Amino acid sequence: MPAESAAIHLVGITGKRDVETRAFSGQDVLEGHLVIPSGEMVVGSVEVLRAVFRTNGVMEPEPLDYPLGLQPYCRRRLMIQTLAEAQETSKTGTVFVKPLQTKSFEARVVASPGDLEGLDPGQPVWVAGMLATPLQAEYRVYVLGGKIEGVAPYAGPDDLEDRSEPAIDMRQVRDALARLGPGLPRAYAMDWARTADGETALIECNDAWALGFYGGMERERYFDLLAARWDELVPQQAHEHTKREATYGEQ
Repeated sequence: MPAESAAIHLVGITGKRDVETRAFSGQDVLEGHLVIPSGEMVVGSVEVLRAVFRTNGVMEPEPLDYPLGLQPYCRRRLMIQTLAEAQETSKTGTVFVKPLQTKSFEARVVASPGDLEGLDPGQPVWVAGMLATPLQAEYRVYVLGGKIEGVAPYAGPDDLEDRSEPAIDMRQVRDALARLGPGLPRAYAMDWARTADGETALIECNDAWALGFYGGMERERYFDLLAARWDELVPQQAHEHTKREATYGEQ
């Protein structure tokens, strides 16, 4: 069972939150064999949540990616191009390309136009130059109500989880958080990295409607974070149920 599903399952059985949880097959949702009632909170992949949104008439939010004011923390130039333009840009040097629509394709390092072959040439993408030195460690910073709830490593050396302090500069993270203006969701995550030359760089921001649990916080607070964002997107219909119902994907 994925870490996120395991966390939500345990929240349901420990009784620390007033919620009933049950598992479902993500594949059943994607194939149309299972329709999850609109009153239930759903925890799963981007693809599964997208299918649930379509079924229940919920508009998918615009991706966060790089909120206004945070681009200087990325430590590289960012621009929006069509995919065809990004292919041309890659002829002058290696770039990082990420779709504007969440997960419409996997973000990737592009060294030549052929690395983007087979994709819609007209779709808008983020194009970023490469950082000066390679990434050494990557962290997810979970934010709820403007406050940091947890910090967890998700890529890098195996001993990152054993360290008492994150390898990234948390002063920069807090400074970036303070610069964010209104209009952001209540819950989201910021991905940060430490580079080989010791710099801390923002990789991207992710909306909490589909995140991934890497630890760094109590599972109950992670549930609270997901629930806060779910309630913004799918109001609880005057709270018909006295106890919240949540479903989590097993695959």
